[in-house]
Amino acid sequence: MKTNETVGPMEQRQKMLTVCADISKASFNWERLATRRGALAQDNVAIKAWLLAQLDDAKKGGYSGLQIVCESTSGYHKRLLRIAIQWAAQLPW
Repeated sequence: MKTNETVGPMEQRQKMLTVCADISKASFNWERLATRRGALAQDNVAIKAWLLAQLDDAKKGGYSGLQIVCESTSGYHKRLLRIAIQWAAQLPW
């Protein structure tokens, strides 16, 4: 897996950290840069803690943000994306 450079709304290049998630009813598995991976419960507290850790790692790594790629099966991905979107609106960077 590679990091992506995307063009933002002001035509500025942004280096995004990409995280892939395979989400089921009870849990989800994730992988980042083929070096970090894990599994956790599909609940709000676990998802928020995971997102916070991913965002912190992205910031420490010099990335301008986090790009989440989900395998959308039966709508189980919606919880993760809803929480991520809510947090994105509150983040200072």
